Amino acid sequence: MQTGKAISIPSILKVGNGTLNKIGEYLKSEELTSVVIFMGNGLIDMFGDAIMKSLSDADITVLEYSELDTVEIDDIITLAFDIPNKAKAVVSVGGGKVIDAGKYAAFLPFISVPTSSSSDGFSSASASLLVHGKRTSVPAKLAHGIIVDTQVIRTAPEKFIYSGIGDMVSKITALYDWIFEEKHGAGVVNDFAVMVAKKAVNSFVRTPYESIKDELFLKELVDSLAMSGIANEIAGSSAPTS
Repeated sequence: MQTGKAISIPSILKVGNGTLNKIGEYLKSEELTSVVIFMGNGLIDMFGDAIMKSLSDADITVLEYSELDTVEIDDIITLAFDIPNKAKAVVSVGGGKVIDAGKYAAFLPFISVPTSSSSDGFSSASASLLVHGKRTSVPAKLAHGIIVDTQVIRTAPEKFIYSGIGDMVSKITALYDWIFEEKHGAGVVNDFAVMVAKKAVNSFVRTPYESIKDELFLKELVDSLAMSGIANEIAGSSAPTS
C-alpha cells in the first residue's frame, strides 16, 4: 500500500504577547542548548537585552551574536561554513533579510523570530537571495521553531501589518491561479495543500476586530501566515500562496 508524502512541520510554534522573553525556555525544551544568533540592523539595541537574559536564565550558550544585513548568496554560504560545530541551532531575529539568510545558512535546526508580519516568509521553506546580482527564490530550511511576540509585531510600523494583510488576501487568487494552471497542463495541484491554504485565509478574513493591533487579530494574522508556509511545504513550492 502506498503511504502519504512525509512533510516537515515546526516543532516549536509560539505566538503571543511576551514570547520574546521566553525564547530560552522554548529552546531548552528542545535541548537546543548552544546557539548562534543573527539579528537585523538596529535590533540588538531594541531586543538584545531581553533575548540574552532569557537565554542566560535557561542556561543556553550563545556561541555567536551579531547583526546581519546581507542576502548575497556568496556571503551567506561563507556564513554557513563559519557556524561553530558546537552550535545546535541558528536563531534569526528580525525581518525578511535576516530570516532568509539564517534559514539558508542553517544546516541544523533554524529558529525563526520575525519582528514584523509583512509576509509568510518567516514560515516558508524558501529564501529570497541575491544570486549573481539577481533576486532569486531558492530552497531553504523550513523553520524548526517559529516564535512570534505579538507585542513586537504591534509596535512595528503599521505598513508591515498591512503588508501581511495584503499577503494573506492575495492567497485567495493564488489558489485559483494554481487550479487554472493544472487545468491547462502547467502544474499539479495538491488538494491537501489547497485545503490548508484555504483554511488559513478563511480563518483570517473571518476574524472580528476593531483595530488591526487587536491581540486576536494579530495572532490570527501570524497563525494564518504560518499555515501558509506549511501549505507550501506540502506542495513543494509556493504555488498555494503566491
